[in-house]
Amino acid sequence: MAGVLPLDELLTELRLRRWTLYRWGRADDPDLVAATFDWGSYADVLVLRRDETASGHRVPMFEGTDPLRPVAVTFQYHADALWTLRAMLALPPPDTPGAPVDVQTPHRLCGIPDGLPRPLVIRPLWTR
Repeated sequence: MAGVLPLDELLTELRLRRWTLYRWGRADDPDLVAATFDWGSYADVLVLRRDETASGHRVPMFEGTDPLRPVAVTFQYHADALWTLRAMLALPPPDTPGAPVDVQTPHRLCGIPDGLPRPLVIRPLWTR
């Protein structure tokens, strides 16, 4: 299918767009991987699971908000990793035409599971 990027290329796009990666577990077999993009008043989040499912959401950011454990979202998407990543990268920037604004209660899959240790790696996917 022309114009459709595979998962590896979409993950590269996260780096090019300056997302930050969080990894719990070993590099070769992580328990969970998440990525965030800080827009200032919003954050976009992608959660990738071992079973190749994923969740993406946009969180309005207020003081004390943890984007990895949201209490409100303006967008959420739950599917396989490829489609979820595509959905997150296709979202219009906040405060632009077409950007989601309706506040929703997040599905339980939007947050990372309780009981995870601190992430072993937190790394911006970009360099200066």
